[in-house]
Amino acid sequence: VRISVQLVDALNDAQLWAQSYEESLSPENIFAIQRDVSEQISAALRAELTPGEVDALAVIPTESQAAYDLYLQGNAAFDSDGLGEAADFLERAVAEDPDFALAWATLSMVHSAHYQFFEDRTPERLRRAEAAMDRAFELAPDLPEAHRAEGMYRYWGFRDYDAALRALDIAEQGLPSDQWVMSGQAAILRRMGRVEEGIRSYEQAALVNPLSPSPSSNLALLMALARSYERRRSLVTRTLTLVPDDVQNLIQRGILDLWERGTTEALRTELNGMGELEDWNGIITVERWRVEYFDGAHDRALAVLDSTGYDVLEYQTYYYPTDYLRGLSYQALGRTDVAEAHLERAREHLEEALAATPEEPRMLATLGRTLAALGRTERALAAARRAVEVYGPDQDSLDGPVYVWDLAVTQHTLGHSGQAIDELVR
Repeated sequence: VRISVQLVDALNDAQLWAQSYEESLSPENIFAIQRDVSEQISAALRAELTPGEVDALAVIPTESQAAYDLYLQGNAAFDSDGLGEAADFLERAVAEDPDFALAWATLSMVHSAHYQFFEDRTPERLRRAEAAMDRAFELAPDLPEAHRAEGMYRYWGFRDYDAALRALDIAEQGLPSDQWVMSGQAAILRRMGRVEEGIRSYEQAALVNPLSPSPSSNLALLMALARSYERRRSLVTRTLTLVPDDVQNLIQRGILDLWERGTTEALRTELNGMGELEDWNGIITVERWRVEYFDGAHDRALAVLDSTGYDVLEYQTYYYPTDYLRGLSYQALGRTDVAEAHLERAREHLEEALAATPEEPRMLATLGRTLAALGRTERALAAARRAVEVYGPDQDSLDGPVYVWDLAVTQHTLGHSGQAIDELVR
């Protein structure tokens, strides 16, 4: 096969280096070409490879062409958020070559991502992430990708920020410009309350990986929390030039006016333009319901819920049985008997779910709000306060305040508006 490589200065389109290779496709030849390209590009840029980088380039991660092809396909699927497909490719890669440490490390990250992004929030998924990580370390104790996998496992699986940062700092020595390492460090710093450090880390990640939407998207969220709305707007716009159909960023673009001015028109416009985009876990449905509810169009809010196939709408900071949202809508319409029936079903669902995961803050927070809507003061406050104890601002400066907000909503629903305000300004 013939491979042609060019290094071009993006500022003036000038060619800095070019080379063609004609080789048979074997692991040895592929990695030899990769090593030569890295050395030639370093020379063209007058950069010097570190001893660690030179050693890394000399390693052939697998002797199996089939395993390496599957690994590359798994990586590509992971980068495009196809977690199930990525896991399948990588499982097949390690079946082809059980000693393929790099594939084991990446498989661990994919399992951890399943847990983080609500594809599978079970203890079994975390056990699979740990087992793949342990196998990578067993095969290659110094592999930077194994330390990266450990960092994301500690962060995504357990919110163990200190252990995650230690692992990612080790990974950074061998992967100095890796997007996952840099973004992971930035995300952890942000959740630890070290916001300025987190901003600088995301800015650096955006410089190193200008075609990745993740750094600018996460920076936009930080700007919103800092109430720097114009900068947030420009960052969301930049992200959408890279991924025009990204649902979360389309919602974020629409929600800017809701946060800044309390108006729903821009968000409604974005939602109406989403067409056939995937309503993953009901992420679009919950915003459509919210817009109608905020605007007092409660019949339309109920129609939104009737149009979804989901019984639960959930994401990182909320877990809403649709019966809970129906209960609120019927309450607003004054149909108290129907509202109570839906709220009771939501309560039963939440209590059953909490029996399996009693410290789940999203469920505790929604249970508090549901019980408050049913007028059960003591139990409502106990659930809402427990959510803050489990995962409040002391545990996570990014998502933790959401549970303080839920507690304030619970108190307001119960008629304790003064206490609700005290919670929000504390």
